[in-house]
Amino acid sequence: MREVEPFAPVLVSISRKMRSRRGMTDVMKTIIFVVVTVNFAVSVSYLMTNIASDRIALEKVDVFSQRCDWDAPNDRWDITIQIRNIGTKDITLIGMYVNGFEVDNYDRTDPGEGETSTDMLQTQTIRCGVTHTIHLYIDGPGGGDGWRTLSSGTSINVKIHTASGMDYSVPLSVV
Repeated sequence: MREVEPFAPVLVSISRKMRSRRGMTDVMKTIIFVVVTVNFAVSVSYLMTNIASDRIALEKVDVFSQRCDWDAPNDRWDITIQIRNIGTKDITLIGMYVNGFEVDNYDRTDPGEGETSTDMLQTQTIRCGVTHTIHLYIDGPGGGDGWRTLSSGTSINVKIHTASGMDYSVPLSVV
């Protein structure tokens, strides 16, 4: 006679149950596949957006206020321009032009006779989201030459030049 193992009937019943079990249904496989694919696509989309925003920075300046006043005690025109950096990167201002001519003096509040000056530095950086005020001073009609023809009612164009090559024009009417 053959000796029977004591666990043989239990093992036979477990193996029959395992053989009768099936894997996941096709519906469950499809649902899991779709969920994994959508998650992967969203992750790649966020990654590409972050890479693109780091590589593609936008320079944008908003000139939201400009004013031109006659400063009689100092015999000069005082132009006040307020700008805001609304881009995604810092901007560096490297020049200012009045009617196509570069400002004569930077970082000065008093223009020489027949000259222009500004309190803006020769190279000035404005951070993202920051508002900055620039003053431009133009010698008045009492001066010797250059800007004597500038009078009330005259239109001038102030252009602010940046290091990336952008120009921001500010058309003004002298009051």
